[in-house]
Amino acid sequence: MDEADWSAFTEYSNKYFKEHNLKKLESLKANCRNLNVLWTKIKNALITTANKTVPFSYRSADDALSKPKSLTSCYSALTKLNRILLKFRTKYLTCSLWIDQPVWQDNLAMIQNIILEHQLEPVVFPSSLTAENVRPVKKLLLSIYKTIYRKA
Repeated sequence: MDEADWSAFTEYSNKYFKEHNLKKLESLKANCRNLNVLWTKIKNALITTANKTVPFSYRSADDALSKPKSLTSCYSALTKLNRILLKFRTKYLTCSLWIDQPVWQDNLAMIQNIILEHQLEPVVFPSSLTAENVRPVKKLLLSIYKTIYRKA
């Protein structure tokens, strides 16, 4: 950015400061909540000002910050588990509608694969779903989901 761009940035940020009455934030007491409020207002001001005044920005291919493999594998596992958990919705269970045997076997293989991939404690699931075990299976699936979610 050259000198003219910086002056345009300064002018717009001053205008933004006045239009949004950010002067009142100077009198806030110093505490965690107000620090978060200040940071949010400053961030919004900077982003808005940059979007309005910076003519272009360059980003090299080297700057691309790829997500770590562990994070993307967590997202993938959460997506798969969520798809399975949707079949265990309460409205289905109250009507005695749950996954049939072949689909459950496929899902069971996927769940065991996720458990191995994320190095979770082994869990024994029943080979078929019945009225007596369908709700405990749902609880087990939810606990696995929550464990992976906390890792992400």
